[in-house]
Amino acid sequence: MTTGLPELWALNYPHPRSGLESFAAMIESIGFTGLLVPDTQLLSGDPFVGLTLAARATDRLLLGTGVTNPITRDPSVTASAISTVHVESGGRAVLGIGRGDTSLFLIGRQQPSVTEFGAYVSRVREYLSGADAVGERSLPGIQWMRHHDLPPIPIHLTATGPRAISLAATLGDGVNLALGADLERLRAAIDLIHATRRSHGLSPEGFSIGAYVAVVCHPEIALARRIARGVTSVFAHYLAMAESMPGVGVDDRNTLRRLEASYDLTRHGSSSAPQGQELDDDFFDRFAIVGPADHCVRRLMELVDLGIDRLVIGLGSSGVPRAEVIGAVERFGTELLPLWRSTVSTSEAGG
Repeated sequence: MTTGLPELWALNYPHPRSGLESFAAMIESIGFTGLLVPDTQLLSGDPFVGLTLAARATDRLLLGTGVTNPITRDPSVTASAISTVHVESGGRAVLGIGRGDTSLFLIGRQQPSVTEFGAYVSRVREYLSGADAVGERSLPGIQWMRHHDLPPIPIHLTATGPRAISLAATLGDGVNLALGADLERLRAAIDLIHATRRSHGLSPEGFSIGAYVAVVCHPEIALARRIARGVTSVFAHYLAMAESMPGVGVDDRNTLRRLEASYDLTRHGSSSAPQGQELDDDFFDRFAIVGPADHCVRRLMELVDLGIDRLVIGLGSSGVPRAEVIGAVERFGTELLPLWRSTVSTSEAGG
């Protein structure tokens, strides 16, 4: 059985003048490990600017993209941008890359193939390595980074389908799975990661595995669902886009098809958007973690026992009053986390 708490990362949008800095300071004080912000240029502000502002408001919080993509930024631009965050934060940056979603579809672009995704990640890694020459044409690397002695920037790939998961297992320093809180789907993905690494002569040990999960702690489960509905619909959307919807049964497949048929990309992440209304309570309660603190802790510990060592947590949604979202974050810190720590301590003391 896995002991201790995993890394806890919060997901939030880098809207200008929205209080991202105070949010970052709050989650750092609660005990979160890191903050991820998406790179979706028509729906929110620039992620690297947002992360730099968050760096100024925090001391220990890790800061990353959740996620950028291979299409809207050249590899050199991505590498330089995250390196800037790394320097400004004193070495706290993490680069999260996925194949893209609203950042592409809203400008009429399509996702790259898994092969193209892998090539992009490899080129970004070349730039981040500090190489003097990059690529087949031996183009110059990032000159200005040579003046800064900082640890390497980890690259975490976000994946849902089996091909992308296998790629992440070999090219990334870690993977964040966009499969919700469903134990069977996560177990199958973890098994695939371990098998893929072994088949490539790589050890599964030390390779970090994360999961995107909506978590809202509230004694009134109907209210918790409402706060989490928007972010849960986003994570369900990622699963619906994956090839063959891995590990999805007939009922859930039908739910996801209805969600996709009604999906309004311009209201991505909103609890009032039509797509969120397609998630019935049964699906919602398996895919997300909502309810009283003891229920949430039990569900979270099940994920950790599977081998998840990083949780990327959606704590609320757009379209919900800010006070309710902040209240959910505060309850995570004052009710859920103390109970989780106490439960873990009791378990460890009992052997």
